[in-house]
Amino acid sequence: MKRHKGGLLALLAAGIVVVVGCSTNVDEARWSEEVLLHDGTMVVVERQARRKPSGVPDTRRGALLHESLRYAPLGVAWKVDDATRSAFSFEMFEGVPHLVLYVRVNEWCRGKDPKQFTAEFYRWEGGRWVEMRQEEFPTRRALTNLLSGFWGGSRDTDAKGLVTWGDKARRDGFFHDKPDTVHDWFTRGSRNCAGYHARLPK
Repeated sequence: MKRHKGGLLALLAAGIVVVVGCSTNVDEARWSEEVLLHDGTMVVVERQARRKPSGVPDTRRGALLHESLRYAPLGVAWKVDDATRSAFSFEMFEGVPHLVLYVRVNEWCRGKDPKQFTAEFYRWEGGRWVEMRQEEFPTRRALTNLLSGFWGGSRDTDAKGLVTWGDKARRDGFFHDKPDTVHDWFTRGSRNCAGYHARLPK
């Protein structure tokens, strides 16, 4: 009887170790993807994302931890180590890389115009990203061209290898020959700071 209890306790302990060990793991997706630019040029960028794994018994995917993008031909790179922003559009204007980040933090809208898109706009200058005002950025020409649905329901369906433009259109649900411009996507979905201001106390 004592041996039975000891065996049960050993199994429980092993289970705890397994659960704790799994909780320290990280789900990682690495892929490259074709990106259609506004002028019809197709380029390839490398991307990576990490998040916590699903819990036990919760089967949902865990919190976002990291996202990065790299365009090797020009030595351009970007990364964020939290869930506040995600790369949304990568463009080239007059040979200069431009980037749009989708912002997920409501408080970011504090002090901003209600018409401000929930996005940050950058251009590559002097080896670093320099932020631009929304009015300066060519939002009516830049395309929504980066994969947003890179996480699947499990590791098996996360983005991997080369994601072609056609694959991306099917995965994100847009017409591959008619992607939205950044301006149209944010405008049509009312993705701006108006909602934040509407919730403020009168």
